[in-house]
Amino acid sequence: MSVKETYAIAGHETFAFRFAWLPKAVEAVLNSPDAFSDETQAMIHLGVGKNMVRSIRFWAIAAGVIEPSDKGGFRLSDIGEQIFHPENGLDPFMEDDQTLWLLHWQLAHAQNPLFAWDFLLNSWHEPELTPSSIMIAASRHLEKSGAQTSESSLHGHLAVFFHTYHPARTKKGHILEAGLDCPLVQLDFLEARGQRINAKGRSESVYAFRRGKKPEISDSLFCYALTDFWRKVAVSETAISFREVATRPYSPGQVFLLEDEEIRERLERLKISSNGILTYAESSLIQSIHRNSDLNDETLRIMRGRIYS
Repeated sequence: MSVKETYAIAGHETFAFRFAWLPKAVEAVLNSPDAFSDETQAMIHLGVGKNMVRSIRFWAIAAGVIEPSDKGGFRLSDIGEQIFHPENGLDPFMEDDQTLWLLHWQLAHAQNPLFAWDFLLNSWHEPELTPSSIMIAASRHLEKSGAQTSESSLHGHLAVFFHTYHPARTKKGHILEAGLDCPLVQLDFLEARGQRINAKGRSESVYAFRRGKKPEISDSLFCYALTDFWRKVAVSETAISFREVATRPYSPGQVFLLEDEEIRERLERLKISSNGILTYAESSLIQSIHRNSDLNDETLRIMRGRIYS
């Protein structure tokens, strides 16, 4: 994947998505493909305000749960059907932590790229994150890529990224009730590291990504992510290198922030976790992953199902 010149920076109405939102979107689209076409009716059916209607639609699309229908309106995507269908879905109410990691993967791979996810997961290499330093670097990155946005829009968008992975607090520092937080807060992907005085003399929060081993990500989910990544970057290739899986933008190593040792350990178990579809070969000169079948939609669906088996 190359650097995108267009990003999704607005549209979420500065809300991170909440636990009930994706199930609400799925139910709405199942009841009517045009559910999000009339915002007034959507407000009534979803029981939320207009801004939240727009935000629910934004996140359901960004997470790949719903997609535009050829007949107009929206329909459930393959993931929406397989995971979130209220009757036959594998985890319609996001009770399994694997679903939360899967949603994290989906947001990092949104069809219309979310700028904060694209930039911070693939291009941010500092050990810590502070809002002021990210604003400066992000503005430069957008300028180089030819994308344009206002400072307030960028600030709001980056704030949404932080609220997606870290509990929101009131002005007095109290954590908001759990239902108002994004479910991805449970991943502990972003850690608070205290406060710091920035160049403008203001106190701001310091964060860091949780790097290192993540045993809570199952081998089956890692295998699915690897397959999905492979399909997107090199679908015609019968082998890809360890380096691509570990460090290429949008790779499992980058999106999950895994270290080489853990990636290698997972790859050594790959034949089992992929049921023989993928194998790992290591020599003194090269480390590579090979595929033994086509990486088509059905293969992806089977691997997605194995996450919950």
